[in-house]
Amino acid sequence: MIYIRKVLENPKEKKHNRHEVLHANAHEVLCHAVLEEYGEKAKKLTMRSMEHGKPYFVEKDRENREIASDIYFNLSHSGEMVACVLSRQPVGIDIEKVRRYNPKVANKILNDEEWNCLQASKQKDRDFIRFWTLKEAYGKYTGKGLGTDFKMVQFHWDDQGNIFCSDEQINVFQKEVEENYILSLCMEKSAGNLKLTNKWIDDKIYTC
Repeated sequence: MIYIRKVLENPKEKKHNRHEVLHANAHEVLCHAVLEEYGEKAKKLTMRSMEHGKPYFVEKDRENREIASDIYFNLSHSGEMVACVLSRQPVGIDIEKVRRYNPKVANKILNDEEWNCLQASKQKDRDFIRFWTLKEAYGKYTGKGLGTDFKMVQFHWDDQGNIFCSDEQINVFQKEVEENYILSLCMEKSAGNLKLTNKWIDDKIYTC
């Protein structure tokens, strides 16, 4: 399940504190999501980090030893949005606000086919964010993050909106959030297809 919260900017808020505010909100949404879906088990979970910084849950076994939990999650934030996903399989999520794309950055992460697709696009800013969030979500899914060679994994989509990845072991999901945010998610195919509900939990959080 994917949880998204819109965090409105406070005019009195200092810009250097914005990242901290979004980070705190992402963890608050995570706590809400785990409690919503797993109830009392949420209290038995502890967060740890992998080699490249990807967070994961551990819990105690009968001998009080820490073991990796079967509850996977991932977090992302951008602009006014924070996103959290829970899954029973490894998963990566990224949400980004559409902004003017930088050709130098695009050239670093897109392979030749993706670059040509972007140059042919009539909405380059939006399509670059589509590529960027897919690459970021993939890197977070694998746990390598920005250490991923983004040119080695290729994405493309057809006119019907279907998205394809060169790594055939994953499912890819992408959704436009409001009018200027793109959310992408990568997860193992064994996790099945995502179900969309658009159900509001409260005035700030909804699932999709």
